[in-house]
Amino acid sequence: MWRSMVATTPMVGVKMWSRRSSGVVVAAATLLLSLLPHCCLCHSAVLTLDSKTFAAAVQSNPLLFVNFYAPWCGHSKRLAPEFESASEALRGRVTFARVDAAMEHEFTEHYQLEGYPTLYLLKRGLGDEYPGARRNASMVDWILKEIGPALVKVTDEELAKQLENRKGSLIVATGGLEFHDIVSGIAEENRILGTYVFQTGSSTEPEIKIHRGIKETFSRSGPELLEQTAILEFLRMETLPLFGEIGQHNFAVYSSRASAGMLWVMLSPTKCHQEAAELDGIFGPVASELLLAGIPTAYVDTKVYADHVKQELGCSRYPSGRVQMALQLGNLTAAQDMALFRASMKKDGLTAEAVIEWVRNAQAGNIDQDDGLDALDVDADFQEEEEVAADASTSSSSAASADAPAASAADDQQQQQPPTSSPEETAAAGAGAEAEKVTQQEEL
Repeated sequence: MWRSMVATTPMVGVKMWSRRSSGVVVAAATLLLSLLPHCCLCHSAVLTLDSKTFAAAVQSNPLLFVNFYAPWCGHSKRLAPEFESASEALRGRVTFARVDAAMEHEFTEHYQLEGYPTLYLLKRGLGDEYPGARRNASMVDWILKEIGPALVKVTDEELAKQLENRKGSLIVATGGLEFHDIVSGIAEENRILGTYVFQTGSSTEPEIKIHRGIKETFSRSGPELLEQTAILEFLRMETLPLFGEIGQHNFAVYSSRASAGMLWVMLSPTKCHQEAAELDGIFGPVASELLLAGIPTAYVDTKVYADHVKQELGCSRYPSGRVQMALQLGNLTAAQDMALFRASMKKDGLTAEAVIEWVRNAQAGNIDQDDGLDALDVDADFQEEEEVAADASTSSSSAASADAPAASAADDQQQQQPPTSSPEETAAAGAGAEAEKVTQQEEL
């Protein structure tokens, strides 16, 4: 369900490396040599991934060091044994993987690969390109500096900076040395839950404060936190915000709670976080209500994850003044098809009650499921706006010059989006919209 988060489908499994002889008759010596790579890789610490297995590996490995290589590249060949040695040195701490980027072309654009080999360290799905020498020791040293300890001590000033720049949940612990050691052990094994810091100070009473979502803060204190199980229970329950951003770094945590479905909120690619903060007062209560029914609510960065939003959720345009939503019903982690419902609601006058009512109607079967990418967000008003803009553009084309006014509002909106559909797809979508004059989205 999260395939275009890394431009692939999350299917569990690892493609095994193999080599085939190109000759019709293979000599015994050649056959023996062709088998050697299999023997060498039997106990390799390096995963071999492709477009079908990459997303699952990212989800299951909070720290993943990836070698995007080309089999014919001399530099890639020289890197291979060094990469293997580094993987052995960090076995159990960082997962190493290789991807034949010459065959898996979608990775070239996603990771902006300009040459082979290119190495990335993915921390909870977020990537940093390796800038150093292609040597075992150099790679190990750089990775250790990058990952560092899972729990970092901070001063009040450093904590203020962390809060200002945080992405995801920030877990702040305070207390004595014993509590520090307990939290440090938990942090090492549960990096996916968030970023951990230990605030130095005079207080020795154990306390954990979680800063999550847009404005949410939860805390717990007392001697019971000296029990590791109590800390883990609190973190697993509270690190996800009621209404927060979903991404590759926390999708596994969200999906573990999505026993009945998932409500996705899709906002403007250029103002995603700003609009999310503005709508927090509406979707916070929505999330609180739906989570009780096993349906988490989250907003997604529609610029970073444009492919996923378009291919899986059917949204590629974001009309001004509207909120796009996609509701998936079903168990998000189960191998089953999920029902998909979509809506485009006006921001003015939008209420939590209206959103919840729409979800309840979908659950009750009172709304038809979506069956494809038939322009969720091309409602009547927006479609008319585009037609007017197109007519204006046609009538004034002969007078266009370098001093012409700025592009129309519709043109500006289009520039913020991924590439548009083909003329055939646009025509089909328009025909579909004409045939279905009264849709659920228009009623909303």
